[in-house]
Amino acid sequence: MKTVGHKIGNLLRFGAVAVALLLGQQAFAVGTDAGTSISNSASVVYDVNGATQTAVASTVATFTVDRIVSFTLVQQGAADTITSPGAFNAATAFELTNTGNSPLDFSLSAINLAAGIVVNSTADDADMDATFEFAVANGDGAGGTPIPGTDLTFVDGLAEDATVVIWVLADAPLTLINGQIANIELTATAADPGAGVNPAPDSSLGVDLTASVADGDQAIDVVFNDAGRDGFEAARDGYAIVSASLTITKTALIIDDPVNAVAPFFAIPGATIEYTINIANTGTVDATDIVISDTLDANLIFQVGAYSDAGTPVDVSIGGTTFCIADAADADGDGCALDGAILTIGGADWTVTSPAAPINVAAGTNIDITFQVVINAT
Repeated sequence: MKTVGHKIGNLLRFGAVAVALLLGQQAFAVGTDAGTSISNSASVVYDVNGATQTAVASTVATFTVDRIVSFTLVQQGAADTITSPGAFNAATAFELTNTGNSPLDFSLSAINLAAGIVVNSTADDADMDATFEFAVANGDGAGGTPIPGTDLTFVDGLAEDATVVIWVLADAPLTLINGQIANIELTATAADPGAGVNPAPDSSLGVDLTASVADGDQAIDVVFNDAGRDGFEAARDGYAIVSASLTITKTALIIDDPVNAVAPFFAIPGATIEYTINIANTGTVDATDIVISDTLDANLIFQVGAYSDAGTPVDVSIGGTTFCIADAADADGDGCALDGAILTIGGADWTVTSPAAPINVAAGTNIDITFQVVINAT
């Protein structure tokens, strides 16, 4: 599994200022540098009537080594990046390697793939936010994490035989749900790195390279030798969305009425109704910091002291029985309040559990919140 995409808070937002990169290890030469001038001549020695004559030199033949544009762009690893709804800067990594005979600039772009396109054996059925960002990784192409503050729009002067890891950073919309897949495509387009035989990074993106029509031995022609023979490469990766998936069910049980001593009971004025709110998490990750809010009908009166603690109208069951006191404006500060007809349980002030902790529903579990009301008889 690749790096989980969470907030990378210290990365700069996408900017217009390009960052100069000279990354990757110089493993070995891939051939004679583009722009190298090669000259030589021949000479002829001959005899006349047995006498050796002065050697005659040919004219000098000179040509310039042309540029081979050759590079690869591949997904790093073979698994989707795990992220969740609302995550910022979920990062997935690609490796860009210059296998040509001169440094190259590369412009970068990324898109969401269409629904149904399969990447990493999973079909796309969702989209990340369309505003993608890019960063480079620590290290020499073997992995690492995004370097803080290295947002970029292009790769500047990637040396021959060097590799740089490009991180695509994407935000996950809150509307995504557990189990969805958002597949993306990163593209890199080769651009002119600048003048000279071996130009250094110059903090600017050159113009896109185009294949040359041979125009003479002295010119530096451009010959594409990348996979598509077009100076353009694309690679794909995906984001797998994991999230809690909550099902909220509220039921009402008539537990007594003022007319009948035994069941069946009826929902008549003066009858006691017990509400149960069940929160079930069928997702793959925990739902945390839960806040329950319930607005009761004006014809209902909270039943005070319905459970084991006097003056405790709300019974919260979380793997056992925990009581909270639903008082106005949460006067006792336990995170359980009854303001008018609005019951609120949980949140930052929830202190009922011991030790105090937010109300969470782990993946594959559920909790019940129960309380009683009486149908107004006046």
